[in-house]
Amino acid sequence: MRALLLLGVSAIAVNVSSDASAQENQLPPLTVEGNQAKKPAQKKAAAKKAAPATVATQPPQQQQFNASAAANESTIQASEIPYTVPAGVSVVGVGEIDTFGQTRLDNVLRAQAGTFTRESAGNPGIAVNIRGFEGMGRVNMMIDGVRQNFRFLGHEAGGFTYVDPMLLAGIDIQRGAISTAGGAGALAGAANFRTLGVSDIIKDGQDSGVLTAVSWGSNGVGWSEMIAAGMRTESVGVAAAIAKTNQSNYKNGSGQTVPFTDQDIVSGLVKGYGYFSPEARLDVGGVFYDNDFSANSYYQNLRSSIVTSRFRYAPSDNQLVNLNMGVQYSNVEMTYLRGLNAVATQAGRKIEDKGAGFDISNTSRFYLGDVRVSSTYGVEYFVDDFRVTRGAVNPAGQNSVGGVFSETTFSRGILDLIVGLRYDFYGIEGNGTVIAAGGPMPIGAYTVDKNDGRIDPKITLAAKPLDWLQVYGTYSETMRAPTVTEMLVGGDHPGGGSASYIANPFLNAEVSKGFEIGANILQDRIFTANDRFGFKAAYFNMDIENYIVTCMGAVFYFCNAPGTSEVSGVELQGNYDAGFLFAGMTYTYLNSKLPAQTPGFGASQFMPDNNLVLTGGLRFFDQDLEIGARGYFVSSAEDPANASGRSPGYDLMDLFANYRYSESITFGGTVTNVFDATYTPILGTAPSSSCGSFIPGACPPSPASGRGRTFLLTTRAQF
Repeated sequence: MRALLLLGVSAIAVNVSSDASAQENQLPPLTVEGNQAKKPAQKKAAAKKAAPATVATQPPQQQQFNASAAANESTIQASEIPYTVPAGVSVVGVGEIDTFGQTRLDNVLRAQAGTFTRESAGNPGIAVNIRGFEGMGRVNMMIDGVRQNFRFLGHEAGGFTYVDPMLLAGIDIQRGAISTAGGAGALAGAANFRTLGVSDIIKDGQDSGVLTAVSWGSNGVGWSEMIAAGMRTESVGVAAAIAKTNQSNYKNGSGQTVPFTDQDIVSGLVKGYGYFSPEARLDVGGVFYDNDFSANSYYQNLRSSIVTSRFRYAPSDNQLVNLNMGVQYSNVEMTYLRGLNAVATQAGRKIEDKGAGFDISNTSRFYLGDVRVSSTYGVEYFVDDFRVTRGAVNPAGQNSVGGVFSETTFSRGILDLIVGLRYDFYGIEGNGTVIAAGGPMPIGAYTVDKNDGRIDPKITLAAKPLDWLQVYGTYSETMRAPTVTEMLVGGDHPGGGSASYIANPFLNAEVSKGFEIGANILQDRIFTANDRFGFKAAYFNMDIENYIVTCMGAVFYFCNAPGTSEVSGVELQGNYDAGFLFAGMTYTYLNSKLPAQTPGFGASQFMPDNNLVLTGGLRFFDQDLEIGARGYFVSSAEDPANASGRSPGYDLMDLFANYRYSESITFGGTVTNVFDATYTPILGTAPSSSCGSFIPGACPPSPASGRGRTFLLTTRAQF
């Protein structure tokens, strides 16, 4: 069976979103949407009824703005991004989210090269792991470019992002050092969850539109509904969306009900833009999320509000100016409503993160003799105010990160030299009381006001000796500042026990120094006149100084691990698409020598040693019907919480079909875990209050928490 699967499946291709959608979501124009590289839908529509010759695909003001931006931006096909960028980049479209992300977005993220997640059975938050680094800001997780720094201490990930898959337009992932906006404090990379914009909701050539999506799933998934509507004129566009999801407890492959896995989500968004001139545009938006679920031994409510504004000025007659300014606000509030067991006595606990920040950058393009130069430079800053009520060991305080940055590309002939330089800085303020002796602080009250910074360079040399081949090498350094959570933790273990946790204001920032070598291949017309092949390979090696772990003795506290820790690995991703057939893969090998986090004072971060994902299939009926399969081959991983020291690996398979009924309506069906395998996800957190067992009073051993066979149906309509 495995041999047949290996021969039969690989990765799905992606479609291209409009430039306008990229600008509405505060991203560069290299974005994607969809998961099928079919022929353009406009061809089929034209055969039915030609659009009036006077109707433009975009409002005139928008067209002029895009033309102005194009004078300063070299755009490419979005599906080609990973195979043209000399860095670790992955892009996920809305089609892949619809097909594989209905049960959990983790399934989509775990299918990307070098990327994994900590998957909590009860907590619906997303905790992205890049190259074995996770939590406490090591990966900058964002929604529409707004940092999501909400975190709490427990048997869990060191930070979560809460977003409704029904409202997503795509996910952009960058692995490694980031020299421009979004790189401050990010040790291993960034993941940006892009929500729907006006041009995602309104079809090209229309001044108003409605987008709807409905899905149903067995095994506790239930119904999800989303409706969005928008309108636009030549200079203004507005849109809004609302979504509802209600999931109940699911069963694993053995037919056991996995408790405390239900959730009830209501989410929505409002987006808008306006043109001051054909060269100046302002975008504003708000994304809202409300979810009730059971995790960390409590029935909880999580509310999130995100507000964004972004101004772009791109004059077509001045190559030195492409100004991009943004202001962001985020408020995430978790409330513990009631306990789920006898020791959960902290009902009424509230943890809140109010964050706000800005970024300003400009891109200038010019020539130095025969050398083409593109330079982006600017500043970014973000501050989080953590507030707690009955917070137990979770401290209150203020955390800030920022950076002054520049990234300049010198191009001549086949060579590109990319030089990045950042000055990253951070600040931590707070106070508390040490309740026990044995750590770095004496018993008594204390106040912390710490600031520090560091210069982080990055240099990449890329060469394109052939039209279809690019090779590159990168050296980079990054810094991850300690957080309020790590530096100011304090108190006794909630629910009883003798463990005490104390602050350590002497923590130093983590520092990564490493290199990456890689190659990109992008070639058309290999076997047929219309096929395309893309492939990306990279090897990376990172040395980590001052990695923050837990020190244990009479008390618990966070400390810097002595010496240098090493992480290295290989990342492969590829895609072949011939229209009637598509095939590809992602593969990650990771060799992590990081010290282990203490189980119960955080969670394991070790990715599988080997992670292979293959997806692919065939298209029929003029490519309107797509049928395929996806296979996940996950090896074992180091796990200090497991009695054997490792978590066992597993193999899974999904089947899917998508049918485009018309220009406006599509249908999809997916069967996940086809063989109903019994497994526990690597980096999986057990259901809340289960004590590792689904049978009351019978723990250990721990039964598997992976979702059993599940049937999913979706439909999406846009008018």
